[in-house]
Amino acid sequence: MKALIIEDNISTSWDYEIILNKLNIQVQGVFKSWKLALQEIKSNPPDFIILDLFLEKNEIGLDLLEEIKKLFIPVIICSGYPEDEYHEAALKSDVYAFLSKPIDKPSLVYQIKKLTKDIKEKNIKTDFLVVKEKRNLIRVPFQQIQKIEIEGNYSYVYLSSGKKYVIKISLVKLVEELDPLKFIRCFRSTLVNLDYIQSVNVNESRILMKDGSTLTLGLKYKASVKKAYLS
Repeated sequence: MKALIIEDNISTSWDYEIILNKLNIQVQGVFKSWKLALQEIKSNPPDFIILDLFLEKNEIGLDLLEEIKKLFIPVIICSGYPEDEYHEAALKSDVYAFLSKPIDKPSLVYQIKKLTKDIKEKNIKTDFLVVKEKRNLIRVPFQQIQKIEIEGNYSYVYLSSGKKYVIKISLVKLVEELDPLKFIRCFRSTLVNLDYIQSVNVNESRILMKDGSTLTLGLKYKASVKKAYLS
């Protein structure tokens, strides 16, 4: 488990590091600015972030949440400004926890333990695939994926926006990653997102997608696709 600390007070960040080390959580990095931390977060997403609300150079910690909202990274805010307006903004941004400074260490330990437990039990939202674009890792939500075509150990991920990503992952591993309620195999090398199917023509062995394109429906998969689509 890896955590990233964004805190402009050195003494406070040391306290966080000590707590994380005692909980056997790796400190991926410590930053005084979320703008400086952003590249690290995008290229190597941590499991969670401990974030101060007010940072150096008048940076507002909440602004980071807008930048990383597609990464689904849980955030614990630790702030000396517990005003209602900040609580409201944090709530709208789905912050995992909001703790007021001076931090009660047992409370922080409790929240971190609860968070790591949720992550391990997958109670935290993980409905995405991780893909690489240039040097950045990007988490692509399942709802944006239209279909996936497999070729050997590589998979071609097609998004509803028209974008295409290539990831090195076998079919067996890919099926483990995907939501079985959304994705179903319609051909030996094709997985389709049920949300993007317009109609299924069993007699003609084809699937009409909402964007007008068609997919081949394999004989072996007709019954399972029809059942999943109708249900």
